[in-house]
Amino acid sequence: MAENYDRSVGRSKRYKLDAGGAPTETGPFVGIVKNNTDTTRTGKLMVYNQFLSGPDEEDPKGWTPVSYVSPFYGSTDPSAPESTEGGFSQNRHSYGMWFTPPDVGTKILFVFANGDPNIGYYLGSIVNEDAHHMVPAIGSSSRVIGQDRSISYFANSTRLPVVEFNDNNKGLSEAARFFDSNKPVHQVQAFVLLQQGLLNDPIRGTIGSNSYRESPSTVFGISTPGRPIYQGGYNSQNLQTRLSQDANNPGSVPVESMKVVGREGGHSVVLDDGDINGDDQLIRIRTAKGHQILLSDSGDTLYISHANGQSWWELGAEGTIDMYAANSVNIRSGDINLHADRGFNVNGQSVNMNSASAFKIEAKQIEITGNDNLTMYSEKFVGVKSDGTLTMQSAKSGSWDAGSNMTLSAGCISLNGGKAPPVPKTTPIPKQKLPDTTFEQDVGWIVENGKLQTVVSRAPSHEPWPLHNTGVNKTTAYSPTTKSAATP
Repeated sequence: MAENYDRSVGRSKRYKLDAGGAPTETGPFVGIVKNNTDTTRTGKLMVYNQFLSGPDEEDPKGWTPVSYVSPFYGSTDPSAPESTEGGFSQNRHSYGMWFTPPDVGTKILFVFANGDPNIGYYLGSIVNEDAHHMVPAIGSSSRVIGQDRSISYFANSTRLPVVEFNDNNKGLSEAARFFDSNKPVHQVQAFVLLQQGLLNDPIRGTIGSNSYRESPSTVFGISTPGRPIYQGGYNSQNLQTRLSQDANNPGSVPVESMKVVGREGGHSVVLDDGDINGDDQLIRIRTAKGHQILLSDSGDTLYISHANGQSWWELGAEGTIDMYAANSVNIRSGDINLHADRGFNVNGQSVNMNSASAFKIEAKQIEITGNDNLTMYSEKFVGVKSDGTLTMQSAKSGSWDAGSNMTLSAGCISLNGGKAPPVPKTTPIPKQKLPDTTFEQDVGWIVENGKLQTVVSRAPSHEPWPLHNTGVNKTTAYSPTTKSAATP
């Protein structure tokens, strides 16, 4: 069936351009954000448009107020009496999506509802074609400006998180492949990755997800702006103190000092279908500080890490669950059940086990070795029984002291009448030499092969750990050096 469209030319005859005595166009218009501070906290902006505001872009009298429109928002209908503060079920309950207002200087698209210039709304932000490499994941790049590459910690990194290139440089911005221009390192995020030991890990650390990577882009996601960096030296740590001091000296702080000149990097949610080689297929949730949850298809891992790098947890491709904690791993439960189909290995500087009632050990063969001494003590009773042979042997001297009486009972007691059956030595537990990591000044976290001696077959370390996605029966070849950070 053919579709029937009501095609019209121009406005409907019922449309009144001068309704209300204020003739205007509805838009849409392109505006430049000049002020994003809103006393009503509703996301309202003041914007400049050359056709509506006049020739002077810096004259606040010509700026147009436009309000925020959420892609989704709703609220319940209030029923509280006007003379009260209301209650839980009487006041409005709101819900929906909220995005922070864009920074000053951002271009937006706005319209006037019903043609009324007093009812303006901005519909969205216009992407700067020279500046969206950081969206949505502060993507990493191998193209880093030389002065940042000279920093010792970054010298041997294949790629690093970067900010946008200098689009004030016409030689760069007008190049055919301007997006491949060298960019400064995002030093806040780079040093977070350095602290975590992930600076040279292309799966868990420096992902390449960014909206410039290919066309059409296969990267989806969202990122918050992050904490502001102000031109006048203000930051998150000193802002309240500085503002309090400046309040006592009116006029001492130029307006330009409060201009936002950078961002520390915000929270991000990234969904990436991968580049042309299939790398960076992932979903990653990451906070501005560096806490992250990563589900990587190309890396075949589910990985969770703390921002300070002192703890992480991974489900690996080889059926491994690896966990590292620099301080402690603590578990409490009504019952705790541990079952191993093969070996069960425990290694510690000291191992303590306590039971309030009963403690049982059962095995086909039990060996206990005390390299210096072996002591057993009971307040009431110690019993040793064998249905076969019971032998005690000392290579040097032996003694038996009974405080009150001693009973020896046997069918035949022989004193020096023959040699006692020998007691075999216990078999030492095999030791493994596994990799560990240390922090080296001007280099970062490095791998030291064979540094950790242990009875366990697998022991995660601080990142970079070179045995990710390898089972305990597999071996990984690596040759770390003390001169460069290891690449897992």
